Amino acid sequence: MSQNSIPLKTITLIITLVLLLLAATIFSILKYDTYAYQTTTINAEDNWVKVYSDSIDHGKSWSKKIVTPESKGFDCEIKEGSLHPYCIMLNWITFNEFQGLDLSQYKYMRIHLTYNPPNENDFLRVSLRHFDPSYTQFNIINTYKYNLIEIQKRNFTNIINIDLDQLIVPHWWLSMMKGEKINSTTEITNIPLIEISTGTHASIGSHKLRVSKIEFDKEIISLAKVYEYILLTWGLFTFLTLTLLSAYFAITLRIKSRNESNLIQINQALAKRSKELEYVNKTDELTGVLNRAGMQANMIRCIKNEISPVTIVMIDIDHFKKINDTYGHQTGDIVLQEFGKTLSDFIKSKESVSRFGGEEFMILIPNKSTNDVYDRIESLRQLIESKDMQIDHNVTASFGIASTTGKIDFKSLIEKADNALYVAKNSGRNCIKREGE
Repeated sequence: MSQNSIPLKTITLIITLVLLLLAATIFSILKYDTYAYQTTTINAEDNWVKVYSDSIDHGKSWSKKIVTPESKGFDCEIKEGSLHPYCIMLNWITFNEFQGLDLSQYKYMRIHLTYNPPNENDFLRVSLRHFDPSYTQFNIINTYKYNLIEIQKRNFTNIINIDLDQLIVPHWWLSMMKGEKINSTTEITNIPLIEISTGTHASIGSHKLRVSKIEFDKEIISLAKVYEYILLTWGLFTFLTLTLLSAYFAITLRIKSRNESNLIQINQALAKRSKELEYVNKTDELTGVLNRAGMQANMIRCIKNEISPVTIVMIDIDHFKKINDTYGHQTGDIVLQEFGKTLSDFIKSKESVSRFGGEEFMILIPNKSTNDVYDRIESLRQLIESKDMQIDHNVTASFGIASTTGKIDFKSLIEKADNALYVAKNSGRNCIKREGE
């Protein structure tokens, strides 16, 4: 490979990013309908429901309200004797009959229901009833404006999907409201009521309706906007890729004349310095045990090697602040050094100890559970209690132990061990507590 050629890793990265962008583009287009809408749900239990039939207009049909925890609806018997027999369910979707929902920003309506008419050719009528104080009269339902659609039973099973743009204001209602100045187009800005009823020319016989949920979908982002963002993303990606490649070739040309032997010497020096820095970066300067970064590296190895079980022991020197206050921070540092040395001497091969912070330490024990190490930790507690820490009284420590099997979540595991340590400290200190105790 020539010095001016693009490294294989770079080519692989570019191809990977292209494929990811392509996948994201296809996903955005195919799943647009799934994620481009915000859904507002009206469950059956949220409604005030009333049911009636043409019997209020001296017809012979009858209806009965059916209420269950899952749905609300009616059992209806359509009978001859009326020019337009019907059964109706009124769903009040707000607690105020004159202040409803503004559905003008919503595009679709979805009704989860079961409807069993005598004939598959029967229609079901859905109306969003609009309140307008200029003509809607108190307690007269028919003065609420109809925005309706009728759907034939053969065209749905358990879900009705309605495009709100297809709603109409019926001529018969406009005729009934003659004399009023009424906009003849649909209005869904103030909807306190959803009406679901048998449709025009309902068949004689039994009609059963159960409604469990009503949903409205609002468009969050248009498809045109999605295409715009896709084009911008591809354009930005292309620009950045070309810019980075240009920069790469410019740098390559500038370093081309460097002497290979000098590069080797520099790399060797860097490697040596890197190892020195790695040791410094992973070791606590005062105690000589690992610091958090060093312990984190060991945790990552446990995860990569899928080691199980794993036990964490959190250790806190009891009353360490009192030691500092009584003997001074220099003596406190000596205690920390002796404590760290004691822990380092205690651990076995493949186990590790780190200073977690201040006077708190952590031991990582792979391939052992809490019960496996409890007696060892108890011997450590006794060892610390009897150890000469260069002050005129014994130093003690509190311990919290937690272990996990299966997939390792060190964040959760440390929290459990820390909680157990908290219990130990609240139980008089100088003791061991396991998770859940």
